[in-house]
Amino acid sequence: MAERYGAPLRTVAPDDHRRLRSLTGLGFAFDRKDVDWRIPTGGHRGGEADWTLKRSDEVDLDRLREWDDEMRQYVPGTRGWRWDPAEFAEELADSPPYDPALYLLAFDPDGEFAGMGRTWLNRDGARIGFVGARPRFRSRGLGGHLARRMLAELDDRGHTSAYFNIDSANAASTAMAEKMGATAVGATYELVWFAD
Repeated sequence: MAERYGAPLRTVAPDDHRRLRSLTGLGFAFDRKDVDWRIPTGGHRGGEADWTLKRSDEVDLDRLREWDDEMRQYVPGTRGWRWDPAEFAEELADSPPYDPALYLLAFDPDGEFAGMGRTWLNRDGARIGFVGARPRFRSRGLGGHLARRMLAELDDRGHTSAYFNIDSANAASTAMAEKMGATAVGATYELVWFAD
């Protein structure tokens, strides 16, 4: 199988013991667990911060792609990912779920890029796809600030909740989700199989 598709092989499975047992019986090993969350959009106003937020359409597209690529390097499962410039432009131009008002970039008082948050307006609801800060800007409230701004925008548009997932090993993001009133609603597992 690995000779045909390359190795390692990865798959995602729901929190279903029978299916997980079948996959591990085939030689797949657990790599990570994503916990699925739902959060109400109301009640997240206020909280002024020392961050300047810009919409994604207020910055140069190449810089946006570079920052997006950089932030992916901090996320398990997306490390090593790099956008092709043309594909990135096409993804935003042809993507109904993309809305620049929900793809926010944060800058410190000196104008240095500090982090980003992005939400997609999917058919099945608003999905917060990423909230994060560069390592030197962490533990300063930036993630919460970005999340509150996106949730307030969703609330203004009539959305009552949003969904997202967090790697179960990410204690800081889990704590932030719980503090903001999110509820865990499920889980998925990423499994990996290495050739012998």
